Amino acid sequence: MLVNVLQHSPKLQAFKPLLEHWILVDRNVRWMQPRHVPECMLLHLKTFEWSDYEGTKVEKEVAVYILNNARQLVSATIYPSSVSFVRKHQMFEEVEIATRSLRACELTMG
Repeated sequence: MLVNVLQHSPKLQAFKPLLEHWILVDRNVRWMQPRHVPECMLLHLKTFEWSDYEGTKVEKEVAVYILNNARQLVSATIYPSSVSFVRKHQMFEEVEIATRSLRACELTMG
């Protein structure tokens, strides 16, 4: 469903997903990377914010895909659901390291 939203929103400039509706309802969901990067990610997406990020395998795959493919990003912020500083730092490092070479913007953890 997430890929469908991105592919059918060619002028999307800000993306603040509520991914628990797509991912967390069914823990067996797998991320299927689209064959082609959606137009909005290549040409228009400027803001990406993710609240209640838990750092699951699927969430990390989705975050890495968006950060590596959104070429016009100005800001990207992930707000972890964890209250543990150590866990927040670990989640940030996992995404930061996986996207460092291709990311178009600075990534911050809220």
